[in-house]
Amino acid sequence: MQTVWLYTNGKSFKVFVTEEAAQAWFDKNDPKGVAYEYEVESTAGLIPPISRKTKGVASVYEFVSQRAAKDCVIASLATAIRSSCEDVAATLQVALRDERAQDIKGLNPLETLGALFRAGWSACPLISLEAANGMIATPSHLTSDEIKDVIKGHRAIIGYHDADVGQHSLAWDGERAIDCTDGMIVDLSDVTILTAIVLTRC
Repeated sequence: MQTVWLYTNGKSFKVFVTEEAAQAWFDKNDPKGVAYEYEVESTAGLIPPISRKTKGVASVYEFVSQRAAKDCVIASLATAIRSSCEDVAATLQVALRDERAQDIKGLNPLETLGALFRAGWSACPLISLEAANGMIATPSHLTSDEIKDVIKGHRAIIGYHDADVGQHSLAWDGERAIDCTDGMIVDLSDVTILTAIVLTRC
């Protein structure tokens, strides 16, 4: 069972997928508000929890929610290019996964470049010096911190290694990193970016 937090002001409802997301919204919009915890029957609860520093929560209109544990690249791309999971999956010529499919390997963001270009997106891959560690590194590799600086103002997806779930992707909207698992805005100060795919409409 998945747990959600439900808030109502008597006129409308808000549903939060994490307690942190609810608290972040309350801090900004209704400091005395209370959300009640409910268990719902859903396969979305199969997405494992992710521990990370956050800076708030994105509006449900600002991100495309990840559907299954291994769909972070599809959801991050959909968020970054303001599309849907269905359209991104069609562009990449992959089937959307059944939410219960936990054994399927996720997409490698670097393998999406050709399909994105064919769909009218110029995708510039950046591989960090930290990711190139052990490989032949050249001066063209930017450090993780340099990537954080150069992607400002550009749409992108960010790849990094998460201690809880392994390889994971975040959407970058030009100024914020959004985790499409739950809409949390991730503080990148402790994140070592391994890859970033900077997206520009051709």
